[in-house]
Amino acid sequence: MDEQIFSALIPDASATTRTQIAKTLRAFGEPALRFAAEHGSRVKPLGRGERYSQASPALARLGIDVDGWPAPPAGLFVVEELTVCLRSRSAMTIGHEFGHALDCALGSGVYPSGIDLAIRAAFSAAIRHSLRGHRARRVLCRGAARLGGGERPGLRVACGEP
Repeated sequence: MDEQIFSALIPDASATTRTQIAKTLRAFGEPALRFAAEHGSRVKPLGRGERYSQASPALARLGIDVDGWPAPPAGLFVVEELTVCLRSRSAMTIGHEFGHALDCALGSGVYPSGIDLAIRAAFSAAIRHSLRGHRARRVLCRGAARLGGGERPGLRVACGEP
């Protein structure tokens, strides 16, 4: 896989941190990673002691004190900035938050998973089968294509189809 894709997606990280995050992101496949990067998605790992409002100008401007929540999140996706902010480097957090970034990229700024019945049905099918990694992505892509989601060029590109 082209390592430049990770430099584009994770520009503000040390080489060690970028490699750690990239290890999880590889499961999404190069077409999905490239699609997200080309649509402005970024991953920003928080430094030790860094607050979400320090990492995100949008959160600071809006006065949203995520760190003050009773249980601050391990990561979050800031739609306005198309940025995944990560406090945790766990595969679950990275994968979950990047899923939001990819979802938003597919919807050009909105989450199609919340409004596109084909994508929702394909996701439900993958969850029912408890699939993981590349196999889940293939089921999601094939299911969405069968249900009409394949009509959307972004979905085809993110799934690695011509």
